[in-house]
Amino acid sequence: MLKKKNGDFSKRKIVLILLSLLIIGLFQYFLWRVNGMNVMDQIYEAATKKNAFELFHKVPELKWVNHEDLYDFENFGGLSIPYKQEYLKENFEVDLFFPSKGHTIKIRGNVNIANETMIIIMYMSYDHKNRVMTLEPLDIYYQPGEELGTHYHDSQTIYELLKKYEVTEQNIKEYQEYMLFDVVVNTWSDAQGKNKEKEREKMKNCTFIDHTFTFPE
Repeated sequence: MLKKKNGDFSKRKIVLILLSLLIIGLFQYFLWRVNGMNVMDQIYEAATKKNAFELFHKVPELKWVNHEDLYDFENFGGLSIPYKQEYLKENFEVDLFFPSKGHTIKIRGNVNIANETMIIIMYMSYDHKNRVMTLEPLDIYYQPGEELGTHYHDSQTIYELLKKYEVTEQNIKEYQEYMLFDVVVNTWSDAQGKNKEKEREKMKNCTFIDHTFTFPE
């Protein structure tokens, strides 16, 4: 009888421990949802909700999204939402891109150099599931004079063009920071009534993988 009582007590103890761990886990998850989600997480979550349009319409810097835009999402592999030009630096174009598959959001930025003779094209891809931001290899669109423009992806040509127009790797990093923090993080934080500095810090704490200058062979 004593052994049976001890066995029952041990089972209850294990159940209580498991329940305690479950409660702690749920509490930590709740805290992460409230305080730990960075802006890219918030944007991803917003895009999956039924009232997604309303949430994005709160951001005055973003182009107004309507149901016709969903045609692009369903038929062209994703939905692109540009930031209005009047809110950006003169030579910048920035938009959010939502692929129709996977758990990613992309930020695309174009920087026009020398009156659009050269356009630097940059992509950032955020994996919401793993909370990883990948800075993808940049490419350049170059159109000298009246000639047809060409996209370049190889390291030799890209470095030659950057040197020709005196664009340094540090300049590229500054362009990326402007796109991510000054445009995406700040505008979303303002629209949602959140502290911009705290949101910037949370964004910096995710994992970054930098392939900006890792070009295909």
